[in-house]
Amino acid sequence: MAAKPDDVARIREWGSRSDKPTVIDAMATVIGTDLRQDVARIASPTLVQGTWIAYQDHAPPPRFNV
Repeated sequence: MAAKPDDVARIREWGSRSDKPTVIDAMATVIGTDLRQDVARIASPTLVQGTWIAYQDHAPPPRFNV
């Protein structure tokens, strides 16, 4: 969701220093794991955060050459 050129440049720099297989594995786990059913079983006080972005109406993001 970065749109400012300075933010995009910073994120691209982070990516160039990251271990790509590890990033891919972490992103696949985060994106591909649905914990909604498991959340109901949490017995201790817990802050559960989720994303609202899927429910927002956004224009297509600008395309950047990565």
